[in-house]
Amino acid sequence: MFKRIFKVVLCSILATNMVMSSFFYTKVLKPIGVREVDVVSHASTMGPPPVPSLRPGRGEGEDKGTEVSESDKNLPFESDFIESLEYNNSYGYLIMHLNKDFLSNGFVNEIQYIGINDVKYRYETVNTDRSKWYTIFIPYKYLNKGENILYFYMKDITYKTFVELGDEFKKQKISPKLIALENTDGVDVAFKLKLKHNSDEERAAFYDAVRGDLKEKITVSEIFTMAGSTTEIEKDKYDVSIDEDNDELTIQFKNGKRIYQSLYIYDIDIAVEGFLNTKGTVILYEHADPLKYNWDTKGDNSLKITYGEGVNSIYLSEISDIELSVLDEKGEAKNTKTLEENKDYKKSYSELQIFSKVFESNKKYRLSLYHPSVKTLNLDIESPDLANVKPARTLWADDIKSDEDFLMSFDEDDKAWLSELNKIVLKDRNGYSYEMYPIAQKAIDDEEHGYEDEYGDNPNRYYELDKDNLTLKINKRYFKNDSGRFILEFKAKGYDDSSVSFFIKRSGVFGTKDVKVEYRFLTDSDYSLELKSKTTPSTFVLRTYFDKRNNNAPRSESKITVKDQTTGDFKVLKPGPNEDFWSEYAGGNVLKIFAKNFIADHTYTVILQNNDYPTVVLKDIVAPSELIGELKEPSVKVKSVVKGNPVVISSNKEYVDAIQSIKISNDRGYSTTKTDGFVKNNDKVSLDFEDWRKSAGILETVGSFSMTISAKGYKDANIDFAIKDTNITFEVEKDPDKKNIAVNFSQGKLPEYGYTDSLAYVELNNKKLSKTQYTRSALGSTLLINERLLLDGENKLILKSTLYDNIEVKFDFDNEKLRSEKEALLEKVSTPSNARKLRNSQVKALQSKIENAKTLRELRSAGIDLDVAIFGSIQAKLNLKEEILEKINSSEINEVEKERLIDEVNSASDLQDLIELEDRVDDILAKYIAKEEEQKTPPINKEDEKDLSTNTNEEQKTDSNTVIAGDSKSDKTDIKHDENTITDSTSEIKSDKNKEIKDVESKKTPSNIIKPNASSRLFVGGSGGKSSSANQNKGTNKVSYKNWYKLTNGKWTILGENIKSSWVKDGNHWFYMDDNSELVENQWLYIDGKWYYAKAGGYIAENEWISYKDKWYYSKSGGAIFQSAWKNIGEKFYHFGIDGDLSVNTYVDGYQVDANGIRK
Repeated sequence: MFKRIFKVVLCSILATNMVMSSFFYTKVLKPIGVREVDVVSHASTMGPPPVPSLRPGRGEGEDKGTEVSESDKNLPFESDFIESLEYNNSYGYLIMHLNKDFLSNGFVNEIQYIGINDVKYRYETVNTDRSKWYTIFIPYKYLNKGENILYFYMKDITYKTFVELGDEFKKQKISPKLIALENTDGVDVAFKLKLKHNSDEERAAFYDAVRGDLKEKITVSEIFTMAGSTTEIEKDKYDVSIDEDNDELTIQFKNGKRIYQSLYIYDIDIAVEGFLNTKGTVILYEHADPLKYNWDTKGDNSLKITYGEGVNSIYLSEISDIELSVLDEKGEAKNTKTLEENKDYKKSYSELQIFSKVFESNKKYRLSLYHPSVKTLNLDIESPDLANVKPARTLWADDIKSDEDFLMSFDEDDKAWLSELNKIVLKDRNGYSYEMYPIAQKAIDDEEHGYEDEYGDNPNRYYELDKDNLTLKINKRYFKNDSGRFILEFKAKGYDDSSVSFFIKRSGVFGTKDVKVEYRFLTDSDYSLELKSKTTPSTFVLRTYFDKRNNNAPRSESKITVKDQTTGDFKVLKPGPNEDFWSEYAGGNVLKIFAKNFIADHTYTVILQNNDYPTVVLKDIVAPSELIGELKEPSVKVKSVVKGNPVVISSNKEYVDAIQSIKISNDRGYSTTKTDGFVKNNDKVSLDFEDWRKSAGILETVGSFSMTISAKGYKDANIDFAIKDTNITFEVEKDPDKKNIAVNFSQGKLPEYGYTDSLAYVELNNKKLSKTQYTRSALGSTLLINERLLLDGENKLILKSTLYDNIEVKFDFDNEKLRSEKEALLEKVSTPSNARKLRNSQVKALQSKIENAKTLRELRSAGIDLDVAIFGSIQAKLNLKEEILEKINSSEINEVEKERLIDEVNSASDLQDLIELEDRVDDILAKYIAKEEEQKTPPINKEDEKDLSTNTNEEQKTDSNTVIAGDSKSDKTDIKHDENTITDSTSEIKSDKNKEIKDVESKKTPSNIIKPNASSRLFVGGSGGKSSSANQNKGTNKVSYKNWYKLTNGKWTILGENIKSSWVKDGNHWFYMDDNSELVENQWLYIDGKWYYAKAGGYIAENEWISYKDKWYYSKSGGAIFQSAWKNIGEKFYHFGIDGDLSVNTYVDGYQVDANGIRK
């Protein structure tokens, strides 16, 4: 029974310790979505989607972004970049699955920035998750409904993509963040969580949405972490309320519901329509017991903060910042400063220690303890009388054998320190600490506790300190035949804590071997102190490395201390190539302590302390008299060469003369160092690589190698170079699916594995390729180029390798897909439904871009340009703005009116608004021109009108865009025509004397553009629309003005004027002349992206309803019909669709319109 109870208790303790550990948080809690810990009770918040694979980081930093550059905006679109999209999920992300052909070495690890529409952000700002190689998550808040242009900035290339989020895209509001407050375990307890809202607007909307039925919208689940099981807590087990004034959510458990402290976490989910799901978690690691603190007046006077003697706490180890403020007489905090870790304080699981130097004696302070996810805790404290603390003592202890007592001695200078010594702690190699007591205490403990033999039952450890003879002894029994490195820590009143390290060596035949290290000053090069040994374990003692798990921080296997015997100064050295020492492998680790750590003619002791090996002590090292502490920086170049040619080192003559030795090595550590075997010639040095390779035992005849050059008075030069091969052949083949071409490389009859890994530069058809634009086979013998980048016909590849000669590859590619897609895209541009949405200039530009596209990449980019133009992209809006502004700036209207119009154009953001604004600008400019002409031309009186023939020879003053349709020389020519077509009546003359013609840029549309259900429409610049003849006279009882002339085909023209594809204004009416100089009648006109209707007689319909094939349209001032817009006509609202036809019996933008099109 006792054993069973013992096992249960032991298992509980182990489980609790595991839950309390950082390992448990990292390995158990994080994978199920727990993100942050939020209070002393260690409640936390998280936002875990229910599907583990969709758990991107939020990345909501302070990065406001910068503007995307114009050069980036002009990049071509990548059509194949995105394979698929997902959105309208509860996580609030656009999830993009990428085409793997674009990726290299894990795509998301290479993104540096992401541009969204016009703003460029650090990638981490948008999304911190880089765990998905081919998936990118973008929060909704960065996106727009409709078109979005995205830029992905990689190391050597930027990809630009276009994403359209349709009408079904729901840009939901950002839900509040749940921050747990102080919560404890127990029966019928309450959880309190703070609601942190994104904005005041969303705060109000959220509370409006949850009032009344909050409990129905909330789900509370209990997760048993050991089994990974989740159970939803029944709703009758809790009540829910929100204090809106204080933004606080309370979940009050009831009916005996128990909330557990360990092994359980509690997930809270609030689903509110129109908001992303609100998620949070409460974790109860430990009760919020009050912190305890005391001043270490027996030692270094530091402040110790704990949860109690021997109590560990995750909270203490996770404190991120500490602020210290002085409290004045009113208790208000003044002179606040932030403390620095390891300088002002240190922390562990058991205690937080704040050093005495930050305090003054007998003052009141406030300590503010900050945690990344826990509310700030404030401790008001009062300092005692703090004497000045003296620095720690520098101590030394020799290594011992496991069967020897520990002995160490102190200096005379240590006597004052020893008199204040009050505590010694022993730490073994595993980090366990044992407080030691004076040997005099042992007899008292034995008698008090009844310990029988000398040491057997007594669990304590004792030391013998002889302050007179300055010695310390510790019995060998306390080391339990252990081995490894131990540390003694000494605490003395008024002193910083001191420590000493020593190594216990195993005794006997299989005992610990001493480490032997040779040393010498490199007086022939950089004057470093070189430590060298080729025997194990010395090489490990000398080893340095970069810690990949810690941002490649430089690390050393051993702690190295240098003592200047001349001055008595000690210095603990820092590892690093640019710090105090570093090593390299050359058949064993060779370590250099750089010359800057020594003074000429001084004598030194170098101490190396390694956790696994005995201490190395090198004494009486004398620095040379000619020691140079500050070395020159070498400037050296070594070019890669083809196998069989000498390796040449280029520098300057001074440096070449100073070269003492050269070492060549491969990446496996094989090397040779020579002081001869190379030839100096002025500013160059040459050597025979083959000779050096053989002496070093290097098997590779080609490849990448390293060279270290040592020159007197200079720092060592470390250079990489390559020996290249020339005997590489290649073969080009096409994949069966024709998506790629494969270039296979071989040497002889065997594949040349690793060739593509050596490529430093790839050029295709005179364009350098990014590494993301080609693929290398796993074994490195094949290069794959996607069909998107290939020309239809001959292609040329140039390959530059670090190991081989440059290669030029020419091959033919039948790009049938390019031809077929080009034909389809040209047809798409020309369809009426698309042409109506584009300007003629846009259609022409797109057709040109499509026709000139030489690769699928260029062609598909043009396809996206078409989509962007159709969907009203940012660029299309900018183009329209520029055109309108150019019209205004080139006009001669007064500056005030011009400035007003420019401001109105710049403030317009919607494409439809710009289109309507363009109409108004055209009207204003036309009226201005008409007014100017009216002022230039004398008015015609009624007498003049009665006899127009008297004015036939009068010269008319017009500008270049005005054609006077008056009498001309053609009157006097002998024109034969049907006399019945002209009468003498002047009551309805087609035009008065001052006819004006407004020339409009005719941007031609392809001939096959036909508006649906419009058989009688004219597309200016083309011949596709079927023009229906009016078959009407201008009026048999009317006399046409002399310049108007009816042709035998029944069409009207203007004699003497070659007016083609242009507007004509006759009085207050507009007319249009087609490509044959004939008047357009009873026809639709499509001009510059707008539709007009020419009625019988050629009059352009303006400000009137048009009935056409059972549909209604409305023409505005200027004649263009309304499209994709609401309009108020006669105090009633009507909606016109994308084709301009009136919307009837439907719903538009949430409004109902009846059978007459009137909005209800």
